[in-house]
Amino acid sequence: MCGVLPAVVVMETLRILRRLGACQRVAYATTADVSGDTSRVVGYAGMLLA
Repeated sequence: MCGVLPAVVVMETLRILRRLGACQRVAYATTADVSGDTSRVVGYAGMLLA
């Protein structure tokens, strides 16, 4: 999944279906964590949707 729009679509669909009780971030990292280059980064999040 790339970008905020797909994440919002999934969460909104789950909310409408009454299947979304909570969202929990379990991990977060950026490409700078590996490369050390902070001039341009991509962020990654691990989320639990329950």
